[in-house]
Amino acid sequence: MLSARWYLQCDFVRLLSGEVYETAIEAIQTLSTLVVKASPQRGASVLHEADAIKPMLEILSWGTDSLQEDALSLLEKVSCRRKWLMCMDQQLD
Repeated sequence: MLSARWYLQCDFVRLLSGEVYETAIEAIQTLSTLVVKASPQRGASVLHEADAIKPMLEILSWGTDSLQEDALSLLEKVSCRRKWLMCMDQQLD
């Protein structure tokens, strides 16, 4: 069963797709907290599962410079965490 938290995260992902600066910036800031808090690896995984990557990439074509910077920063955090997880998986094999 999906948790209420997962649905909330999906709502934030939908806000990214709306191409409205004010809601997109709030969504990115909120989603960023998933990656930097106590379990960053889980946060990165949740963003992948919620299909948040594509809307963040799309922001690069319509967002303001500051919004694009925030989106890139979050994408970088997610990418770093995914690489870390892949390295950990290889070490465990």
